[in-house]
Amino acid sequence: MAESFTTHKQLPLVGRTRELAILLNQFEASLSSGLKIILLPGEPGIGKTRLLDELATHTKEAGATVLVGGASQDEGMPPYLPFLETLGGYIETCPLPALETQTAYLAPTLVTILPELAARLQIAPQTYQLPPEQARFRLFKAVGDFLHNISRYTPLVLLLDDLQWADPASLDLLGHVARYHQNASILLVGTYRETGLKDNPALDRTVFQLNRLHLPVTLPLKPFSEAAVNDLAAQFLGMALSSEVCAQLYTQSEGNPFFAEELLRQWLEEDRLVNTGEQWGFNATLGGETALPASIASLIDQHLTRLDEKVIAVLQVAAIVGRAFEVSFLANVLGDEPEAIEGKLLAAVNAGLVRPSDPNWYLFSHDKIREGIYAQVSSFRRRRLHGYIGRELELQGDLENARTCENLAYHFVRSGDRQKGAHYAWLAGEKALAACALTGAIAHFRSALDLLDPTDSRLAEWLFKLGETERLNSQDHAALATFHRAFAHFKTTGEKLGQARACYELGRTYWRLEDLKPAQQFLQQALDLLESLVEAGEWLVGVLVELGSLVAMSLNRQSEGLVYAYRALELTRHLAIPRLEAAACRVVGNLLARTNKIREALPLLENGLELARRENDLVEASECCACLSLVYFWTANFHQFMEILQLRAALAEQSQDTFQLRHVYSWQSLGEIMRGRLDAGEQLLNKTQKVVDKLESPEPKAFLMQGFAYINLFRGNYAEALELTEQSIAIFREVVPDNLCWYLGMLAYFRHRSGQDEAGVLAVLEEVESLLEPIDPASLVIADALTKIVPVALDRDDRDRVRKYYAMLLPFSGLYVDALVDRILAEMEIYLGDFPAAIRHLEAAETVAVIQGIMMEAAFSKVARYKLLLRLGNSEEARQNLTQAVKLFEDNGIKGEAALYRSLLTISKEENVPAKTAFPAGLSPREVNVLRLVAAGLSNRQIAQELSLSEKTVANHLTGIFNKTSCDNRAAATAFALRHGIAR
Repeated sequence: MAESFTTHKQLPLVGRTRELAILLNQFEASLSSGLKIILLPGEPGIGKTRLLDELATHTKEAGATVLVGGASQDEGMPPYLPFLETLGGYIETCPLPALETQTAYLAPTLVTILPELAARLQIAPQTYQLPPEQARFRLFKAVGDFLHNISRYTPLVLLLDDLQWADPASLDLLGHVARYHQNASILLVGTYRETGLKDNPALDRTVFQLNRLHLPVTLPLKPFSEAAVNDLAAQFLGMALSSEVCAQLYTQSEGNPFFAEELLRQWLEEDRLVNTGEQWGFNATLGGETALPASIASLIDQHLTRLDEKVIAVLQVAAIVGRAFEVSFLANVLGDEPEAIEGKLLAAVNAGLVRPSDPNWYLFSHDKIREGIYAQVSSFRRRRLHGYIGRELELQGDLENARTCENLAYHFVRSGDRQKGAHYAWLAGEKALAACALTGAIAHFRSALDLLDPTDSRLAEWLFKLGETERLNSQDHAALATFHRAFAHFKTTGEKLGQARACYELGRTYWRLEDLKPAQQFLQQALDLLESLVEAGEWLVGVLVELGSLVAMSLNRQSEGLVYAYRALELTRHLAIPRLEAAACRVVGNLLARTNKIREALPLLENGLELARRENDLVEASECCACLSLVYFWTANFHQFMEILQLRAALAEQSQDTFQLRHVYSWQSLGEIMRGRLDAGEQLLNKTQKVVDKLESPEPKAFLMQGFAYINLFRGNYAEALELTEQSIAIFREVVPDNLCWYLGMLAYFRHRSGQDEAGVLAVLEEVESLLEPIDPASLVIADALTKIVPVALDRDDRDRVRKYYAMLLPFSGLYVDALVDRILAEMEIYLGDFPAAIRHLEAAETVAVIQGIMMEAAFSKVARYKLLLRLGNSEEARQNLTQAVKLFEDNGIKGEAALYRSLLTISKEENVPAKTAFPAGLSPREVNVLRLVAAGLSNRQIAQELSLSEKTVANHLTGIFNKTSCDNRAAATAFALRHGIAR
């Protein structure tokens, strides 16, 4: 029962003139500039609800539609309670033609949580079930659109009280409305206790998200001043207080208006105040000192001691029912006449403990009052009363109503009736799940299972449902434990399909946590069980899809994975289930793409996305986008890559599945980084961090670290880049050892760039080579690793490795695998002296870089052309290209590369370095010039050509440099040059 802010008589507002003015100004602003959000934090009794009352009155007079709702501390409340209260009341009173227009196509979705709408429009709820993530987005969109439609008729004021008690689903819905309806003429005001952010993580998260959108105005309500307390007392008593009384009232109440009113009520009851005709003073016969209550709760206790025991008994039952209660309902529970019950309630009204609300309804004057009365009920009596209330609700309630189910579950779970407690807790959980309130559903399911008899035939299926819900809510470890229990019970009863389903979910969940060995074992066990079952159908496709993906992507056995995937695709064509066909198309297409069969992969992936979107399967569509984005990435179609990533992000966000967001912003970040937008890339990585923090899987964290490593590398922070890379590789080595070749090449490159010792770099190169040896030569992981280790081999002047790598990389010409393969091939061809091939590959790379806006590659291609022109003897044009490269690096904030290549521009011939300049380690000017070119990545031959020296002379200079700087290799010498400012 929602509290109406305008039905009970109230004193004129005092002490909040400034706050009310701000609220009304924001209301006016919402009329012209869209959604405005005000947050009102404050301690209990500070006047938050009273301020909402006044705002409701003023905005109603201005022609606004005012919708009021709030969260409740009472257990047994349904998810979305604040919105159920606001919209439920509106639906019952809105003229039918307007309601039909405002709900229109939204009605079938809205009735899933708003039964009032079904009754009013005489329509039935949807009988088919959507995937949970899709249902959640559709529900959120429907509620948001409904509110927006209301605001098109009249300005809308949405008042949500006590958000410190709001459930996560309500707060997620609030965030959705704020994000997607910013152009609606809505003033949304939410109140919460000042400790609410600490006590309710979901509220803290929502407020943080609103602040990120720069939407809310936070208006903390502070205690009253002494003057405001005096004004309040004058309104309450009809006359001002003496200075002595006012001072003591202010001191004892600490400016809290509710506490002040209760103190005044107590003083009046104790005859401590005397009306002198001009003001209220203390009764001299009783003395001026009054006992100071320890808290509001102790004040309430003092009120109760003055009431008849029969009145207290009624209030105790009411406190167990909830904040609001109906007279006739209390009468039925207590076995008394409504008139007798109402007579007792009038005594409580006179004591200020309750007040009339709607006809036949009463309301506790404050939450603290109900809390205090509830605490006085003994545990035995409380349990008995819960049973009475539950049975009365059974007689009166509509079991299709989510609120009724929540109430029945709440009371019977606490009544000692295990059978009914389990039944109604499970029913409430199903209602919460249907409303996409996962946290509430899990709590109810767990309560039901705690009460269910261990021999009950429903136990295994209930456990299975709980496990599914826990995983949907990203509680993967909890889901594992639950699925294991479900499997054990299915095994006990001999249900093979149940065992297979549990194994399938165990495999999927272990894979999400990157625990690959049990993931494969359980998926294989599920497959073995399903092979013998006629009714395996859909489940068999699901297992084949997951097993094929796991074996190919995480265990790097792509041929074996494709066998499973093709079988799944063939099965879907017999089953004719588009949702399953989309998944099979995705997996086959993804695995083909990873073996460089792009032309075969692309139509399958596009078909999978089309099927998934046609079926409104948001998660599958997001997965298809993920695979398509990789194809566009590898084929260097950066415009399509960024577009499909944008769609992937939108679908993942709409799905409300946090796991779907684990990589998407990191990939968007990589796209921004390669376009030279480091700041934008860093913002996306920070966005990813917030997603990763919510997940239990370690892999997304490691993937994110590599993104931050790239940022640090290009900014010249080599030590930080290497540290992040080392940490990420440690995680990958633990969770995906069979897939390490996708990531390890980066470690070799970063160690080399950071000037690590030769042995450390060589060890990684050798490990990468050993990992690549058994892999299909057509696999894209070959190209991915080589684009990172080829620059290391070139810098090390390792001709044998360069030749070997060249033969391995050549089949991937035209692709982009963290670098344009054609540009890497050109660099090797320049080194090996195949200039015609280098020219062809470099021109291809330059064209793609410019057309696709890959600024990083455009700059590196300029550096490669500089090296090529040097080898061809065109020094002047070479320098022009190098100048352009440095400018591209500098313009895009790539400080590390800019510093590295800028040093080459300071060198023309030996005379560029003053002879008398003192250099670190006693280096000569000639050695400094050689060292700068070494740091820029030039080979001995290129340095010789640049400085008009022989290669033998360059080698001699390098020996002298190594001896003077105590460096063992070119990488260490490069690090020395960077530390001492030589490579600038």
